[in-house]
Amino acid sequence: VYVAALPDGRAVALKIADGGFRAGQAVLVAALLRLGVADIPGADVAALQQWGQVAVLGHGEPVGRIRPLL
Repeated sequence: VYVAALPDGRAVALKIADGGFRAGQAVLVAALLRLGVADIPGADVAALQQWGQVAVLGHGEPVGRIRPLL
């Protein structure tokens, strides 16, 4: 379960059914960007975008990526 709240009272909560972190990470970043967190002064948008790119590895090599469908 992931929960995030913005200073103006907007919030998002999500749960990924498989219990893994990598899908939740990508979805939470997409939800925050959709809520407009990039417009908040001091927001590190580059860090968010980096955390939103989740690679799927096969034998240590990227073979795909997880993308949220928001």
